[in-house]
Amino acid sequence: MFLTKNNQFIWHRFAVAFAVVCSFAILGFLGLDAFLRPYFVMLDNIVWKWLDVFGEWKILAVAALVVFAAASLIVGRKSKITKLAANIFCSIVIAEFIVGIIKIFVGRARPPVAGFDFLSMDGAWHSFPSGHTAAAFAMLISIGLIYPKTKPFVWTLAVIAAISRVSVAAHWPSDVVFAAFIGMASADAVVYLRQYLFAKR
Repeated sequence: MFLTKNNQFIWHRFAVAFAVVCSFAILGFLGLDAFLRPYFVMLDNIVWKWLDVFGEWKILAVAALVVFAAASLIVGRKSKITKLAANIFCSIVIAEFIVGIIKIFVGRARPPVAGFDFLSMDGAWHSFPSGHTAAAFAMLISIGLIYPKTKPFVWTLAVIAAISRVSVAAHWPSDVVFAAFIGMASADAVVYLRQYLFAKR
């Protein structure tokens, strides 16, 4: 989303997207989330539970490390699968680091409670942004960047994973929108930095 075909970062697009998601978050805090949430909750069903695996960032990170190690030994470090595993691991770690810091500083209550407890270390006040959504987007967007033909599928799956977090009443709509931005930006940043740091070596 924030990269050209040559993997150059499009900073103005990033700035606009950041402004949009921040505006949506502010509107969400002011009442838009409370208005939208019932429509998402109506979509709740048992299928959403299966999507939790896409947001368990520790499991995804460890799995990516295992794939990276195995692929490095079997097909070499320059293969697409090895590069993908490395990108997924780095993207998830970056995204979850950012999410973790924001969660503590913002201290937003999980639905249906409305409120904030700034600088809280209590998980009950770590609704914003959604860690599950950030991890899902970081992983799935990374796949789309390495294998462009999968983009329609991975984007759809990422959006569904985000919607599921609101539908199961774990997050507010703005939580997942902001987290999706973090996941996307992390995935793009890893590809950009990888090329910038290693392209000439």
